[in-house]
Amino acid sequence: MRKILSLATTVASIAVFAFTLNSQQARAGELEPIAGASIKLGDVLGSAFYTVEPDGFHLVTTLASGIGTTPVRLVTTLLPGQKVTVSTPRGVGEPEIQIEFHRIEGRLFVNDATELSGIAH
Repeated sequence: MRKILSLATTVASIAVFAFTLNSQQARAGELEPIAGASIKLGDVLGSAFYTVEPDGFHLVTTLASGIGTTPVRLVTTLLPGQKVTVSTPRGVGEPEIQIEFHRIEGRLFVNDATELSGIAH
């Protein structure tokens, strides 16, 4: 069972890195439903997408720090005016690296100081 979980974790990590390497470069801006985006927070890579549901925008962010590591997934529901920030710490006295998802009415915006790439479909 452990080998299966380890293999699944490795496959998930590779998928995250493949999305990042094969994506088209974009800058911070609006994120379209289901379109997805690759994100990079220092050494942590991942992806994010959202779906429009009756109770709000369901945002799913998956992050991993490398192949063979366990990915972490953040799932949140955003209502109009709400935002969520995902960040990684840095050294003492250095600012964190962060990406912010902000829902304004029927749109979701991404504001970050790192690389944001759209995932090619």
